[in-house]
Amino acid sequence: MSSSTLSPELEPNVDAYGTYARVSALADFLELVAVDGSRLSRGNTADYIGDLSWQSLLKELFLSADNEAASSEVYSEEPSGGTEEAAERVFDLLGRRSECLREQYPFHVDAEEGWLQSVDSAPSPYLALLGITIAHAFSIPMKLRPTDVFEDTVSRAFADIGHMSLNFSKFRKGYSTFREALIAAGPSINLRPTPSAAPSSVRAHDAGGDVLVQVESGYVPGCDFGAWTLVGQATCGKSDRWQQKLGEVEAPAWQGRLGAVLPPLPFLAVPHHADYARVLVRNQHTIVLDRMRLARMLKGVSDDELQILETVMSTPRTRAFGG
Repeated sequence: MSSSTLSPELEPNVDAYGTYARVSALADFLELVAVDGSRLSRGNTADYIGDLSWQSLLKELFLSADNEAASSEVYSEEPSGGTEEAAERVFDLLGRRSECLREQYPFHVDAEEGWLQSVDSAPSPYLALLGITIAHAFSIPMKLRPTDVFEDTVSRAFADIGHMSLNFSKFRKGYSTFREALIAAGPSINLRPTPSAAPSSVRAHDAGGDVLVQVESGYVPGCDFGAWTLVGQATCGKSDRWQQKLGEVEAPAWQGRLGAVLPPLPFLAVPHHADYARVLVRNQHTIVLDRMRLARMLKGVSDDELQILETVMSTPRTRAFGG
C-alpha cells in the first residue's frame, strides 16, 4: 500500500475520553503503541507530557477514599505537579490494571523501573475492548459501528457467566413499537413483560434499556415469585456523560415493564477503564461494568470485535514515546 493511501497517524489525545478519563486515555494509547512490541518508559512518557504541557490536565480530579471518599469537586486547571508526577499517575493506572487482571492483562508493567511492554499480542477480551474504545474515540473509519458492537459485547459478557441477556437496543429495531418489542423479548430472558405497566414515549426506542439481563435461569414466570433482573446502558461516549447515561435507566418504571417484584439493578457499561466509577456509583444503587470487569466476564472475542481490533491495529500511530 502506498503512503498516500495510508490513514492519518493516530496521536495521543488526553481529552479523547472526556474530562474524567484523561489519565486512562493516555494509558490506553501507551498500550496501543506497546502492542507492536515497543517497550515504553515512564521517563519518555514524562518528556512527551512536558512537550505538550499536559501535566495540569493529568492531575487528580477527586479526593481519595482516605479523604472521606471520592469528591465530585473538580480542581482548578492550574498546573499541579510536574511531568514526572503526571507520568507516574499514568503508570500507576497501568499497574492497577495489571494487578486487577493478572494473566488476563496482555502487558507487563514494571512499577519500580517504570516501563510497559506487551507480553501477548493475540486477540483477547481486553484488547478487543481496548480496540472498541480507541476506534470510537478516534473515529477510525470502518464498516462496523463500535457502539453497536459494544452493545453485543455487553450482552455476551452476561451470557458468558451464565445469565440470560439480550441486546434489546438491537432487538428493538425489528419491531414497530417499543411495547411490541418488549413483549417479544420476554422469552429470550425468561420473563413475561408488561410494558403498559409504566408509561413510555410513543417514540421510545429502548427507554434507556440497551441490555436486559435475567440472572436466575431457574426462575419460571407464573410458577416462582420474583426474578433477579438488571437493565443497563452501554455507551462508548465520553466520561462527562456517564453520570447522565446511568440516570437514563429508570428502575421503578422497568420494574413494572418487566413484571418484576423488585426494581432491576441499573448498570452502566463502558469499554473504557472507568477509574471514575467509584464516583458514579456513590450513594446510588447502581453498578458500572468497565473494561476491567468485562474482560474478566468475557470468554473470547467475537468476529465483529476482531474486525474492529484488526482495523485499529493496522492504523498508523505515533512512535513519539520512544523506547
